[in-house]
This record gives sequence, structure tokens and C-alpha cells, in this order.
Amino acid sequence: MPIKTGNLNSDPPAPRGIALLITLVIIALLAVYMTEFSFDTHLETRGIRNFQASFKARNAVKSLFKATLVGLQGGLNGEVSEKDFFDQISPPSLRMYSLLTPSKPEKIEGIQLLLPGLAQSFPNVSFYTPYIRPIDHLFNLNRINSKIAPEKAKDLILKNEFTNILSRYSKTQSIESNQNQSSANLSLESIQTLYASIYDWSDKNAEIDYFDSNIEGHIQIDDTEWEVKDSAFDKLSEIMLLQSKLFEEGYFEFQIPFDSQKPGENSWNQNFTVYPVGKKEGQPFGDPRINVNLGDGDDIQQFLERFSNPGVNASDKEQQYLNRAADIASVLKPDFSQDAPGFKSMNDIKTRLRSDPSTSDLNDYHNNYFILWSNWYDIHLVTEIENVKAEVRAVVEVKRDENGKVEKNDNGEYAITIHEFQLR
Repeated sequence: MPIKTGNLNSDPPAPRGIALLITLVIIALLAVYMTEFSFDTHLETRGIRNFQASFKARNAVKSLFKATLVGLQGGLNGEVSEKDFFDQISPPSLRMYSLLTPSKPEKIEGIQLLLPGLAQSFPNVSFYTPYIRPIDHLFNLNRINSKIAPEKAKDLILKNEFTNILSRYSKTQSIESNQNQSSANLSLESIQTLYASIYDWSDKNAEIDYFDSNIEGHIQIDDTEWEVKDSAFDKLSEIMLLQSKLFEEGYFEFQIPFDSQKPGENSWNQNFTVYPVGKKEGQPFGDPRINVNLGDGDDIQQFLERFSNPGVNASDKEQQYLNRAADIASVLKPDFSQDAPGFKSMNDIKTRLRSDPSTSDLNDYHNNYFILWSNWYDIHLVTEIENVKAEVRAVVEVKRDENGKVEKNDNGEYAITIHEFQLR
């Protein structure tokens, strides 16, 4: 019987189901690829939408900033007063906070402020309440400098004002949940050590050292070494270096935050600046003045109390004037129940004080503490679209004439200077 022989070169039969397995693998790979492709496409689409939203929000906030500058210059024709401008963007009947310490920007439904038609020009953009704060009343840290001899008359007056401001600052601590509150105030020693440190920070003459400043050549905080600047403050945030140094070495009871989250909260920018605000009149660093047409009663009282107890450096009559801060504030505070035009001249302030029985006996020192309109403003504006925000932070100087009108330069342009501008 013949023997059958197979083909020695033939392949063995393929296992059953291999085609199905290969197909499933291909389908799985395609699914992974399509998922990744869809995810990348979604990210790119979202990125494009975010870019478009950011572009629109930034354009809107820049337009809002331009509208603010137009408002500060008196409108398109320059005839709108500063008081009317602020009454427009923050009507007295709806005003919750002082114009000198406004709340942070909050989202509102549309905006009918500053310039008509602004919201209509940017559909789908959410505008926040504008934060426009006059700052001529703030304490300029650059007033503390080596041109003032330590422990002499000018230095004592300045240190007294600085001390009066910081003595109101306190750290509130919660005890037993939120049932009880206790406050820890800064000590006089801490405040005056900080004052001395500020003096030596900006002192160009390294040979002159204010007493017990503890600032010598450099500041070591954590593992970072900072050279003592020996020149004027360029930014208010530089104060945080000095505060951290003194806190780290036990000279400061607690750290004061740089920015406040709500009106009246302890912070550096609440009462301090590095710009020459107020009145100059031969003083390059400016002397603080409070806007009597924009400040409320509490603002005026607290401002006058900053200068109380100057010792032998003030006359008895001026000291009497400062001791009556509450009476003066009560007489000069705005009356929101009437459509009052505000004070148009310094003589109006004098007349108001002289005509009220509570202040009729006081001498005239209003020129030392009050102004009728502001020259410096801190601005914070916010817009939003599709959860993408755009912000402008700026410090603006507006030069006004004796009637409060914005001056014009040689080119016929309004004299408005932007000293600080951040767009993000």
C-alpha cells in the first residue's frame, strides 16, 4: 500500500479566532486614537474660544479704562465736575461704601456707567463695578527720607502722623469659634522701629543711621538676601520686605497684608502710597489732603485724627482744631438727602464751619487739610466673558486748575499722566 506524504513546505493551519482578535485590536487602537484626537480637538477649540474671550474681555476693559479717563477729565466736553462724575458711577442713593475706600470690583448685570452705549458695544461681556479711588489723602512713604533730620521738628510731626495711622491697625483673632473676638494692636515700639527702618531703607547717606532700625546693608529673609535700597520707594510693595524682616526677628507683632479685601480692613494700600499725592507747594513729596467733596464723615474724622497730638510742633489753636475732628466731620459730611453741589471754594468750607454752633469758634485751618477735588486716583477695572477675566490696574495723575478743570498741555491735550498700568 502506497504511503501518502504531505507537503513539507505547507504552513500549519492558523488558530481559530485570530482574525477576530486582530480586528478587535485595530478597533481598540482606532478608539484610543479617536478619543485622543477628540480630546486634542476639544482642547484646541477651547483654547481658541478662551483666546477669543480674552481678546474681547481685554478690549472691553481697555475701553472701560479710556471711558474712565474721559470721565475724570470732565466728559467729552470737559464740563462735568469730579463730584458729578463720581455721583454718576456710584449714585449716593445706592452707595454702600465711601468713595475713598470703595469695595473691590463686583459683577453686575450690564453697565450704564461712564459713557452711554459702552455695554452695547460689547455684547456678552460682563462688566464689574468700577473701582476708582481718589488717593490724595494717603500717606506717602517717600516723605520719610534723609532730608529730614532725625528727632527734629519735621521728623517728629511726620513720625506722629505715621504712628497715629498704624496705631489703629490690629490683628483680630477668633476665640471659641466666632463667638468672641479679641484684637492685638501694634505696639508703639514696633511702629517706631518700622519708621526708622523706612528712613534707613531710603537713606542715600549710609553713614546716617536712624536709631535702632536694624537695617544694615542687607536684609536676610528666609534664604534670600536683599540689598538695602538707599533710595526712594518705587513701589509700595517694598514695604513688605521691611515688615517681613522685622516680623522674622520679633520686632513686629503680626504681618499686615498688602491689599485689603474689603473697605476698612487693615492693609498697607488702605492708607499708604509712594506717589507725591496731595498738595506740593514747594514740597516734592506732597502733603496729604482729603477731598471734602468725596469723603464721608468717617473719612474726614479719621484723616484729621492722623495729625492729633503733634506735641510742641503745633500751635494751641491748631491742636484745638484737630481735637474737634468729630465736630468738623459732622458739619462737613455730605448730605445725600439733598442734591447738594458740594463745596466750590475754600471759602465755602470756612462759611459752613463758622455758621454751625459746634465749630463757630474754631480758627481757619481748612487749607492745611482739605482739597476740593483730587489729582491722584487708584483704578481697578474688571470685565469677563465666558469665565475669562481681564483686568486693568492703574495709578493716574490728573492736573487741575484753580476751578477744578483739567488743565491742557501745549499740544491741547488734557494733562493726564498714567504712572502705573497693568493689563492682564
